[in-house]
Amino acid sequence: MSAMPKDHNKKKRIIKAAMDVFARDGLQKGTVDKIARQAGVAKGTVYEYFPSKEAIFEGVLYEFFLSVSQNMKKALEKESDPVQRFDTMVDLMFDQWDYIIAHPDEYEWIILYEIFLYVLRKQREGHSHSLLEDITDQVFTLFEPMFEIIPGSQNHGQDITDTKLKSYLLFSALDGITNYYFMLHTRYDPIKMREITKDFLKRGLGIENRSREDKS
Repeated sequence: MSAMPKDHNKKKRIIKAAMDVFARDGLQKGTVDKIARQAGVAKGTVYEYFPSKEAIFEGVLYEFFLSVSQNMKKALEKESDPVQRFDTMVDLMFDQWDYIIAHPDEYEWIILYEIFLYVLRKQREGHSHSLLEDITDQVFTLFEPMFEIIPGSQNHGQDITDTKLKSYLLFSALDGITNYYFMLHTRYDPIKMREITKDFLKRGLGIENRSREDKS
């Protein structure tokens, strides 16, 4: 007999319940029993969707990155110009950061960050078969088309043609900027920060220079 199909809405309800429990009780004290009660399902039902607590962590991260990726993909598909696509992507990132700063009572980003660090630590210790690499690979694929328009572009005498590597570097740069933006956003004009970030990254990745050459 084939397994019964899982209810995606119920799975999302469990993930939302997990976020509520982790926000209230923390990652360590937020048990599967509490998550089940919060979601209004049996403990066994939670295990049907997530075989362990760490699987719940990964499910939370995956759902978040999936949502972000889908929203970003829709926005980028509306732009045909590669430079404008890049600017739109950076604007979306800053919009999200500004929303989080303006709504300190919303706890999701704090929980997500804690889960990310926890899962990453377990993965490095060899105690977790994390989906982090698969998740980030999906994010990288959003960036790759922007780099494919400049095959063989030269940056400081080096041929950088690996679009996945460029996507990884861009993602890493934006992730680092995120951390310091939360700490230092009151020191600088936010609009100026956006524009400098766009210019800095485009120059480093060779997008802006190549686009100007194509227009000449």
